[in-house]
Amino acid sequence: MDVQEQIPEIKLHLTRVGVTNVKKFIKFHDNFALLAVFNCFVDLPAIKKGIHMSRNLEAINEIIEQATKKPIYRVEDLCKDIVLEILKRHEYASKSEVSMISKLILKNKHYKIFARAFGDKYDVEKEIGVCLEGVIYTDMNGCSVLQEVEAWLILKEANVSILDIIEVLEKRISRKSLYLDRENVKKVLNDMCRKEISPAELAKEIKRDAEKKFKCRCKVVIKVRNPLVRYSTVIEV
Repeated sequence: MDVQEQIPEIKLHLTRVGVTNVKKFIKFHDNFALLAVFNCFVDLPAIKKGIHMSRNLEAINEIIEQATKKPIYRVEDLCKDIVLEILKRHEYASKSEVSMISKLILKNKHYKIFARAFGDKYDVEKEIGVCLEGVIYTDMNGCSVLQEVEAWLILKEANVSILDIIEVLEKRISRKSLYLDRENVKKVLNDMCRKEISPAELAKEIKRDAEKKFKCRCKVVIKVRNPLVRYSTVIEV
């Protein structure tokens, strides 16, 4: 008998066991390709001592190989296919989760894209999101300063293109400028930053824009890095 099939001395139900940082190229219907990093998990019942880790890798390889033979339109659908295949191969598991992250370059601009699917064989939820790095002009203890931000906009169960998500983010966040110095700071700030805003207000405005445009549930995460002091803050709405 395999060790994985044995009943453990201490019976604990584990919610997430699996593999991480699995790198794969995925192709889209328009011959566009991305190098994606996958994380895949299942739950482990208390009566089992472990899982066959290789089966997760086999499921990912097989599903992605099958998917590349036909047009891929959405990365979140690919994650859902992998979830269902993993549950098929791990009969004892009741739930599975697959997430994917990759870098996207459009018109010399860099983005991170994210997709996730999770659930059981009867109901799998999907998420798709984009991260944009930039700056905002905000007030800190009575002083107006620039703060570097990393803004994630993640949509749940949305039939939305990545370009539409990027459009919402770029409406509110300014790109960093290489020419920001004391001589031209006012001009650059006027060009870059639409108004003075706090990170919390920014998160709420992005969420309001997304819910109005896409008519779906969404989550916004703002990570703040202040160049003047050594700290970072995470805000989620």
